[in-house]
Amino acid sequence: VDDFEDGTTQGWQEGAGLPGTPNPNPPTNVASGGPDGADDNYLENVSDGVGVGGRQIIFNTGGNWTGDFITAGINLVRVVVRVDPSSEGPLDLRIAFQGTDGARFISTESISVPDDGVWHVVYLPLFEVSMSRIGGGLTTFSSAASGVTALRIMHRPLLTNTLDDWTAVDFNGTVGYDDISALSIVPFSGWIWLTETFNTPAFPELDEGKCFGDRKSVVFGE
Repeated sequence: VDDFEDGTTQGWQEGAGLPGTPNPNPPTNVASGGPDGADDNYLENVSDGVGVGGRQIIFNTGGNWTGDFITAGINLVRVVVRVDPSSEGPLDLRIAFQGTDGARFISTESISVPDDGVWHVVYLPLFEVSMSRIGGGLTTFSSAASGVTALRIMHRPLLTNTLDDWTAVDFNGTVGYDDISALSIVPFSGWIWLTETFNTPAFPELDEGKCFGDRKSVVFGE
């Protein structure tokens, strides 16, 4: 779990523009105000909707966010998200990843997070049926997910079904992220059901046997 309590961004970044054009507002670690309140660190990413630093996206190319997701059984990412009321509107989140040969996949459906200043628990599925291929290499979904080199969480309301979908779109707002977790769950009859592995106090919304979403549509928890 990336909970940002170490005071760093834990490898999450936004990227820069052309060489010599640094990002003016990269993600930062905020020491208090996360989902657990005072003294709960979280990651804050400001995007101004213009040029470099204008898009709402965080990505990671290391740590627990690369490698063999298939063998590890990773098929869902949980993240707690807060969109500041001063933002231009709701956030439409998608998850995307790239495999070793450059094959890229992105969520077919976005998940809307309201700009209400409240922390929301969001689930981003990584099942093959929930992802769309957006170009890159020639490997299959399973092959790409067996060698993930980059993982992205970003704002993109609509897909173009082209390589452009690998980038976020402009968004003027401030977004907080916390407790980013990689999960392994078991799909059953087209629905996502939980195994007892995740019937834990750490994720009280995940009760054993509780169905909380369809693999192809919006998957979220409050």
